[in-house]
Order: sequence, then C-alpha cells, then structure tokens
Amino acid sequence: METRTEILVKLEELINKDVDVNEILTEVEILKRAFGKTLEEETNKHLENFIAEGGEPSDFSAPKSEDRDKFNDLLSTIHDRKTKKESDIKNTHEQNLKTKQDLVIELQDIIRNEENISKAFNRMSAVKNKWKVTGEVSPHAYKDLQNDYSKLLEEFFYHINIYKELKDNDFKKNLQQREEMIVKMKALVDEKSIKNTRSLSGTYLSEWDEIGPVNRDDWGRVRDEFRIVSKEVFDKIKSHFTEIKEQRKNNLDKKQELLQNVIAIAELDIDNIKTWRKRTDEVLTIQKEWKSTGFAEKKHNDKIWEEFREACNTFFDKKSEFFGGEKEKWNGNKERKEKLIVRAEKLKDLTDWKETSFQMMKLQKNWKNIGPAGQKAEQPLWNKFRKACDSFFNAKKEYYDTLDDRLAENLKKKEAFVIKLGKAKIEKEKGAAQIKTLIGEWDELGMVSRDSMKDVNEKYRKAIDVLYDKLGLDKNAIESQKFNDKIENLKGKDNAEKLLKDEQRFINEQIDKLNKEILQYENNLSFFGFSKGATADKMKAEVQGNIDMVQVKVDAWAQKRKEVSKAVRGLTKPKEGVKEDSKPNTETAIDTH
Repeated sequence: METRTEILVKLEELINKDVDVNEILTEVEILKRAFGKTLEEETNKHLENFIAEGGEPSDFSAPKSEDRDKFNDLLSTIHDRKTKKESDIKNTHEQNLKTKQDLVIELQDIIRNEENISKAFNRMSAVKNKWKVTGEVSPHAYKDLQNDYSKLLEEFFYHINIYKELKDNDFKKNLQQREEMIVKMKALVDEKSIKNTRSLSGTYLSEWDEIGPVNRDDWGRVRDEFRIVSKEVFDKIKSHFTEIKEQRKNNLDKKQELLQNVIAIAELDIDNIKTWRKRTDEVLTIQKEWKSTGFAEKKHNDKIWEEFREACNTFFDKKSEFFGGEKEKWNGNKERKEKLIVRAEKLKDLTDWKETSFQMMKLQKNWKNIGPAGQKAEQPLWNKFRKACDSFFNAKKEYYDTLDDRLAENLKKKEAFVIKLGKAKIEKEKGAAQIKTLIGEWDELGMVSRDSMKDVNEKYRKAIDVLYDKLGLDKNAIESQKFNDKIENLKGKDNAEKLLKDEQRFINEQIDKLNKEILQYENNLSFFGFSKGATADKMKAEVQGNIDMVQVKVDAWAQKRKEVSKAVRGLTKPKEGVKEDSKPNTETAIDTH
C-alpha cells in the first residue's frame, strides 16, 4: 500500500500537469480514497494504543496530521481549478447564448421588417458570419436554439424575394455543395472511428445550415436525403454507445470473477517455495487478464478495482512474510558474490598467469560454496562473474598458444640488441644515462626460452659491462652505478613490488652465506686463541684479514638491501589477490646478480 507521502507526491504531480482539470479527476478520486484509508488505519492504531493504555474510547481524539492539512489544501486547489473552469464555461455559454439569441432576434427582424432585398441579404450574411464565429452554448440550450436558427434561415431563403435576384448559377452551386455534403455524411456510415464520426457529423450539420438556397424543385429532395443519411449516422453512434454500455457490464462480470479467483488464492495456507511460485504465476496471469479487460461502468469500476488491488496485496503480503527469511539469506549471498565479481574484474586483465590463475580458481571455488542469491539476481551475477573469468582464461590461452613464436622473435631481437651494444659509443659525461636507457630497452624486448636464456643473457652482461668500463669509474663506483640502474629499472616494472622483494630475498641469501663464512673463520680463529709464537700470530692475522674482507662484502650487501627496502616502501601499488595454472609458466625473471 502506498504511503501518505507517496500519495501527496502523486497528487502534487497531477496538479502540476499542464492539462485540463477534468482529465485528472479520476486519478485524484483514487488518491483521495487511498489517503483516507491510510488516515483511518493510523487513527485506528492510535485508538487501539489509547485504549491499551487505559483510555476510554469516548475520550479519544485523533491526533492532528500535517499530511491531512496539506492533502486538503491540494484538494482545494483542484476544486478551485474545477470550479473556475466550470464557471468560465458557464459564463462563456451564457454569453454565447445571449449573442446567438440576439442574432435570432436580428434574423427575425430582417425577415419581418427589411423590405430592401439587398440590405436584407447583407444583414443576413452578417448574422450568419457572427453566428459562425460565436462559440458553443450549453447542451440543453443548443437544440432549440439551433432549430430556431435553421428554421429562420429556411424561412429567409424561401419567403423573401431575394430568390428572385439570385442567379441560377448560385442555385446550382449551392445544390452542388449540398449534394457533396450528403456524400460526406454518407461516408460517415462506414467510418470506423466513432470519435471522428461524432466530430465530423456535427461539423457537417453546421456546414449544411451555412450553405445558401437551392431551387425549390431540388430542395425537398436534397433535404430529405440529408435527413435520412444523418439519421443513419446518428443511429450508428447511438448503437455504438449502447454496445459500449453492454460491454462494460460484461467487463464488470469478468472482473468480479477474476476478483474471486485472487481472493480464493490469497486465502490458501502455503508452506513451500514451489507452491508459492506456482500460485504467484497464477496471480500474475490473473493480473495480466485484468489489464486486458476493458473498463466497467464508472459507478462500479473504481470500487471493484480497490477490492481487486486489496486482494492482490493480501496475497503478496503473505508471500513477502514467508520469503522474508529466505530473502535475507539471498541478500547476504548476493553481497558475497558481488565482492567476488569485483575481485575477478580486477584480476581479469593481469598477466601474471600462474599466480592470477591460482587466485581465479580460488574465486570460482568460493563462488560454488556460496548459496543462491535469489531467482532474479543469480543469473545476472553469474553472467558477470563468468565473463570476467572467461576474459582472463581466454587471454591466457591466447598467450600460451602464441608463446613459442614470441619467444623466438624476442631471441632475434635480443641477439640484434647485443650487437647494437657492441657498437654503442658511450660519452663519459652522459654515459650513465645512455646505459640506463639501453638497459630499459633491453627489458622491453621480452622473455626468451629457457634453452636460450643463459647464453643470450651472458652475452648481454658482457656487452653492458664493457659499456660501464667506458665510463672511466673505479670498480666500486661501477658496481654501485650498475646496482642503482638495476633498482630503478625494477621500480618501473608492472610487478615492481614482487621483483624488488625477490631482490631482497636474494640479498639476504648472500648476507647469510657471508655471515656463515665469517662464523667459520671465527671458529678457525678460536683454534689459535691460546697459541703463541710468530707462526701462530701470522695465521691469526691471516684469518682476521679474511674476516675483515668478508665483512666488507656483508656491509656492501647490507647497503644494497637498504636501498631495495627503501624502493619497496616507496611503492604504493596494492597487491592483487587471485587460480591454478593449467600450463607451466616458461617466462622467468632473468638473474642479473
């Protein structure tokens, strides 16, 4: 059931429509009843609470409602518009009636008193023109007024000597127009649109009265033909509305039958989903049939519609109560599946095939473990999830299907690049930047097969080392420059965080190895702890020297680890979670340590 706020919004929208007020009155009446029903329900609830708290029903007074005041104000606005429209129409009809009554008097005066035929004809023409431009009068006054006017026109044309001065050509022309009008009226007998028939028949009647006189010998014939065909048209219109009335009675009977069917279904005690769905389909079918059934008589149509809507609401309220618990579960499952879709869509464009495949399959497994999300939501959710998964696995398949060709092409490119490095000219001042650029170009050339990787990488390292030597730096400076270039290069990769952490692990492994070496030297040194003499001192000094040399290496690796850690902290790209790889990943990072 609609709330009062919703009803007020609809009423305001109706008022704001730029249409004739009569076009919205039916909808206003429906809203008025719905609003009254909500007030009655609210008042009954307040009364029940008042009595429950010990109050006497006679002492109860309904609380004031701002909504009711606003609703009454809106109804007053509509009423004022309707009253004004009716008043305007009434005033217009009265003015038009007065004007036309004056014209009838004027026409009577012309017929009775005007002796000058030319002046009489001119005055009569002026009366006809003014009559034609004057608007409608009220329906109850129209028939008598129009009859008086038509009879006076006939009397004017047939009893005034103007016919003596009219030429035969005018009579023929008027006869032709009247015969054409008869043809037009006959065409309305077969016109399918009753609306057009009613409108045009009235127009033709008015135009018939406006046509000038014809010869007396022809007048009786065309007049009778026009009357006969006019009666046939009006009988057709009357028959149509008689049929409509009968059809609306049949529609009422049909709607009463549909109403009883819904009431019977709404009264059933249903305790399982399958039956609820079956009965829901039955109610929806009945509602569809209701929509296809035409209007009943106005005095019955609104009432039976309210009863039908109430019966449908009763059924669906009971259904909603039953499905309340199930819907809560579906909503929870829907939220979980939507989260899986978001994750799958983030993963679908990644190219870390092994890790992403593992994560994708994990998402698919989680999807299967989640229960249904409801009939309406389940299929659309599955379609979106499957689309994201298919996008990734299709891309992966395409990648591996063409992998061998790409690896071979990359090998050709890298071999050509090594030759390029051998011919590169390095300037001392700009050399570091040149080498860094070349390293970047090398990394953009892609991976090669494992069989070719070691050989081509060795050629590359040798060629790049030659270029570093051309910088004219000492060995430590060259090593530092190479390491810095390497870190900067890794930071620019799509999987920079993973590559930098791999570098961290490698450095930690080197430090661990060196620390073990130091520990071994220290153990050896302990063997000479209590020995004396030149030989012992010489051996201890030699071992200590080895320890110091290894410690220098440890410190150098520790500095590198510090630089890598700093680079990792500087990254802000979040780690993506993701499924099993159906094919081994043949592309592995090149070890340049």
